[in-house]
Amino acid sequence: MSKKLIKDEIFEALLSRRTYSTESKSLRLDATLNGKCIGSILNHDKSLKFDIKAFDDKIKIDKIQIVTNGGKVVKEKEFSNANEINWNFSLRYDGKNNWYLVKLIQNGDRVTITSPFFMGE
Repeated sequence: MSKKLIKDEIFEALLSRRTYSTESKSLRLDATLNGKCIGSILNHDKSLKFDIKAFDDKIKIDKIQIVTNGGKVVKEKEFSNANEINWNFSLRYDGKNNWYLVKLIQNGDRVTITSPFFMGE
């Protein structure tokens, strides 16, 4: 994710894995895990603190999932016709999963997927 649409910032975001893929041109998404941006490599903390913010003024947000190894959904929350969400929660890290990503589902089954948060060694 880059703050401005200029070449240097876009390349920096790509190299740092701070990216997400979306089927909505109007969606804005910001997600952190233990205060680190998507694409980050994190230490094995016992508690994983997620902070997810999303806004789309055109397409309603239906659901957000936290996905890990093997496509397993470890946490999800449904929203009722929301244009803006702010979801903060914690998970206990079991030491088995190598990565976590955020999957956001909007009306019309439009999907957004973030780069993973990677668990370091």
